[in-house]
Amino acid sequence: MLHEYLEKIADTTAQGNAREESYYAHLSSFVQSFAKSIDRKKIQITTLPKKTKAGNPDFRIWDGQQSIVMLFESEENYGKEGRKPNISKEVLEKLEKAYKKNFTPEQLLYYVYAILYSNTYRQKYAEFLKIDFPRIPFTAEYKLFVQLAELDEQLTELHLLKSKALNKPVAKYKGKGDDRVEKPKYNKELQTVFINEKNYFEGVSTEVWNYNIGGYHVMEKYLKDRKGKLMEDPGHYCKMATAIAETILV
Repeated sequence: MLHEYLEKIADTTAQGNAREESYYAHLSSFVQSFAKSIDRKKIQITTLPKKTKAGNPDFRIWDGQQSIVMLFESEENYGKEGRKPNISKEVLEKLEKAYKKNFTPEQLLYYVYAILYSNTYRQKYAEFLKIDFPRIPFTAEYKLFVQLAELDEQLTELHLLKSKALNKPVAKYKGKGDDRVEKPKYNKELQTVFINEKNYFEGVSTEVWNYNIGGYHVMEKYLKDRKGKLMEDPGHYCKMATAIAETILV
């Protein structure tokens, strides 16, 4: 589920000229799928609602009782003031009081993503995450908060395929075949992924090939979803391999 969402984001980004609203459909689909998996039936999503004097977030997830997530509105809605975070003032006040420091909304977003991406967190609360939306524990140490936010900023750039680390891909596409994805096969000894008998990606480690998100092997599923089609953008697949390799290091 998460892999499919991240994959759609990466594909949209790779097309170029993407705007904030270009990603709304992907996010909406992801939230609806997640809500269904935990039996939340009253989830409502509104995108780009009619402007009012009181203002409205461009993307809102609502369960009839409380706002579930925080998201930014488009800059044009605020003119010179720029964008404003849709974060509860109560949450900000509590955190700033606890840390005795000010921080940016982006840092808070990165921290939350870091927690959600933590294997320790996902393993510890595995059963709970199957039945409800995740709850985020906050560290009492401001330095740790900042460290996690900084680490996850790196992860975010990697997962959106925007990181400079992707400029030196670990994988390379080779072969003189017809570039059609047939039956993907992985050769552990050669660390090579074959998409057919003549075309292949070399430099894909076993750890990268076996990397799992949401029950799927990311590298394998990408190819299976394109079975019978031409490998039109092998560079994208090489970036995926690099992003996963860097993610493992982080």
